[in-house]
Order: sequence, then C-alpha cells, then structure tokens
Amino acid sequence: MLLAAETMEDQPSYPGAIPPPLNITPDLNNPQDAGRTLSLAMLIVCDILITIFFAARVYTKAWAIHNILVED
Repeated sequence: MLLAAETMEDQPSYPGAIPPPLNITPDLNNPQDAGRTLSLAMLIVCDILITIFFAARVYTKAWAIHNILVED
C-alpha cells in the first residue's frame, strides 16, 4: 500500500496531491470553468425573479389591499 507522501515523492514535479488521469494535461494557470458561468447565470435569474415577486407582493399589499401589517 502506497501512502500519499510516497506517491508525491515519486513525482515531486507535480504540485497536486495525486497525478491527473491518463490523457489529461492539467492547466493550473487557466483551469476549466467548473460551472461558474452557469452558477452565476442562475444566481442572476433567481435574483431577478425574487425581486419581481417581492415587488408584486408589496404592490398588492400597499396599493390594492391597503392593509400593511407589522408581520408583512
């Protein structure tokens, strides 16, 4: 059984804990997008929807019903 320290001693030039899979060349300076673009897009869409629904609730309570309570 090899420990992580023994494996790192065998390949001291690689900066990671384990070597990459076969046929994969790591690019540590410009890594692949790990879903950050999709995550940011979903965050923006959800923020817009939250704002729209909150504005609709405030409009309904303030101008249509004319009954704003402390718990609102």
